[in-house]
Amino acid sequence: LDVANPEDWEAGRGYHTTGRVTSAVEFSRGNTETDQLNLDMETILESRRDRVTLRADYEETSSIIRSTEDGGVTKTESQATADNWQVIGKYDYFLTDPRNYIGMNLGFTADKFADVKRRSYFGPYYGRKLLSRDGLKLDAELGISYVDTDFLVSEDNDYTGMNINLTGETTFFDGTLKLYFRQINIVNLSSMEKSIYRTTFGLRFPLLLGLEAAAEATADYDGGAAEGKEKLDETLKFRIGYR
Repeated sequence: LDVANPEDWEAGRGYHTTGRVTSAVEFSRGNTETDQLNLDMETILESRRDRVTLRADYEETSSIIRSTEDGGVTKTESQATADNWQVIGKYDYFLTDPRNYIGMNLGFTADKFADVKRRSYFGPYYGRKLLSRDGLKLDAELGISYVDTDFLVSEDNDYTGMNINLTGETTFFDGTLKLYFRQINIVNLSSMEKSIYRTTFGLRFPLLLGLEAAAEATADYDGGAAEGKEKLDETLKFRIGYR
């Protein structure tokens, strides 16, 4: 007996689809005048045969600068202080033992203030569901990726790297709280110090009518950052969204 009272997708018909979109909007006026917008979405389609994952996020922050010119005229202008986005797509095909799968990674990202006009990567990988219990899941993936970066000012570069991913989640209080973890590593095989690492920890909990709140901490390390730019970006976000 594999599943009692299975849903259609568990019986091999169709996909189980989940998705969420969250946002954080801030308008500050007073001693500090800033406008901030952050959007985040995730969609997963899973069947007994394969799985499709799509993630995206967007961040824009600007500061309001007021200056008084000769004659007492006040001039107001908006100066951007953050402008970045990323889109990640994954396709997994489950093998005879559904704990094992092969897949393909595809990602795009841009960060104006890190001098990254566009960075893309793609490549195949082999994955395994190390843990697949209802309240505890952990997937590990190992593959190769081709990374191509177009900088706004610095010289463009590309390389082949080793892709190592970890994705996990666990639930507490009968599934009410969900703690999740994502680790993306792209190891530059020709220059280890120029590798890319992205670590994400988050906690989600439900509100009402499908709404949920989330707190998320992210650390992005870009060993191949443009000259004069910080290699490590750390972000703490609090969001409200719908699942």
